[in-house]
Amino acid sequence: MRSASPLPRDRNELVNYGQISVVTLAGYTSEFQATIYSIVADDLLDLRVRKELPWPLLLVLEEAHTFAPGQAHTDAEIRAIATTKQIAQEGRKFGVGLVLISQRPSRLDETTLSQCNSFVVMRMVNPADQAFVRRVIESLGEDDARMLPDLDVGEALLAGQMINFPVLVRMKPPESRGEREEDDSFATLEQTRVELESRGHRQNQPRPR
Repeated sequence: MRSASPLPRDRNELVNYGQISVVTLAGYTSEFQATIYSIVADDLLDLRVRKELPWPLLLVLEEAHTFAPGQAHTDAEIRAIATTKQIAQEGRKFGVGLVLISQRPSRLDETTLSQCNSFVVMRMVNPADQAFVRRVIESLGEDDARMLPDLDVGEALLAGQMINFPVLVRMKPPESRGEREEDDSFATLEQTRVELESRGHRQNQPRPR
């Protein structure tokens, strides 16, 4: 695992066989995040178009509504939306794939999302998000949409070109955990209780004289 390093000026360094490059923008303003994203994504697409980058690549956008919001309020967001639209519409023929991840799909640019050909839809309670997803995913029926608020952890509906019709699946837990992944609250509470009881038991033991 490589340690953190500054964003390379030569974007070729971000893409290599078997390599995963993570560009962390947490803590910055949404305008700054949109600016950095559009610059890097534009550069990578341009390298592929000019055939100066030999490897195909897959862009995975976490909190995608930051980079392709339904409504742009700044010039940076306008540029980010344009970049994402271009990659969604033209990226495939140049070997640039795109994955959009968002807990609030109704905040995404609808044109961009409609260019995605496959969908993994997990638990969704907000009615606006449900209505938006139904409008964008043509194969998702009313009965399928009714299931969304009741999906359990790890359950999802698959839809789109990856499958002939929407199917409910359960995904296995990931083999690794992210740095920012939250612990299970009840498991953490139980672990704390055990540690405190163990500490109190040791303190109450008689000390040898």
